[in-house]
Amino acid sequence: MEIRAGSFVKVITSFESDVAGDLRVFDGDVVKVVGVVNEDWLEGTFGDDTGIFPKSHCEKLELEQTSRPFGVALYSHEAHLHDELSFSAGDQVFFSSKVNSEWYNGTCQGRTGMFPVSYVLIVNDIISTPPRPVAPPARPVTSPDPGDNRPGTPERPRSLDASTVATLRSRSLS
Repeated sequence: MEIRAGSFVKVITSFESDVAGDLRVFDGDVVKVVGVVNEDWLEGTFGDDTGIFPKSHCEKLELEQTSRPFGVALYSHEAHLHDELSFSAGDQVFFSSKVNSEWYNGTCQGRTGMFPVSYVLIVNDIISTPPRPVAPPARPVTSPDPGDNRPGTPERPRSLDASTVATLRSRSLS
């Protein structure tokens, strides 16, 4: 398997080490490769940590080569509402727009919806941001298991209900 700097790998076997310079990685982690040490070791980053880890503990993620804005899912996200996007760690997620600084709209494997951008490592970002939503923000939502190591799910933007949409339409027609 040809792995180069700039590639992404998914960890298939955890590697725990207390040796300075080693990168502790766990099954399912998605790591960005920043260098190839030799035929057996890679240098990579995960979150704020950088270090080396065994090449035999991972598999290369095959990503579509594109100039479209996209990221690689660091964590799995399960949609809780009909307008959210579910994906698994390692999936390539394409961005279509920013909802706000914490939520993006995008597609993954033919499905479309909103997702917390903190669950995705951005490779090519979106440049423009749409106008601010009309509705006030909703109450914060936390990740399903607050004891895990994933970042908390950011506040989810509120969708407009049917009566608000009807009111806005009637105002724009007057």
